[in-house]
Amino acid sequence: MVLNKKAQAKLIIVILSSIFLSIYGKQPTQMGIKPAIAQFVEPARIASIIYERFPELPTENQYIRVETGEVDTDSTFISRLLSYHLYVKSRPPNFRLDWKLTIADYLDAHEYIYENQYPGYNTLQTNPLAGDRAIIENMTREERDRLINNLVSIFNPNATNNNFTPPITTEPTPQPTYTPPPRRVPTLPSPGAADLLKP
Repeated sequence: MVLNKKAQAKLIIVILSSIFLSIYGKQPTQMGIKPAIAQFVEPARIASIIYERFPELPTENQYIRVETGEVDTDSTFISRLLSYHLYVKSRPPNFRLDWKLTIADYLDAHEYIYENQYPGYNTLQTNPLAGDRAIIENMTREERDRLINNLVSIFNPNATNNNFTPPITTEPTPQPTYTPPPRRVPTLPSPGAADLLKP
């Protein structure tokens, strides 16, 4: 079968388009591939860093493993938060907004958290979701922001803190003065002005 150049060009475009769409036409998480950064994260290691920076945060690691019948001290609140964020929701760990969405999930303000998908539901005797939600609910907004900032700084050391507070000045800032625009008074039509509209 011999194709002319125009038909060959169309065939090549169709083939390349189908290859491109099969590779890039879907999000990585839709293809069953998690983001690369999430594939190498050990929640227990990151949790230990967070607990060093945030020692007053409850560990909530008193849950008993189904297999051994012993307390699983490695299953902490932060390790489950990380697992939920990275592996259940497949959210990137280096953006503040994604962490805020995860926190909103815990507060029932964004997406529903299914108990049978929550980290530890099948490995611990008691599902830790209720206890983890209680921790988030009892945190102040400042504590939640601090937790989010710490998580982002671990995954994205170059991230800057968006909680900018301007320096306090002792001099009062001058208030801008408002000058109203000049008032335009409509003029009345002169006699015979309507005749100008005739064709």
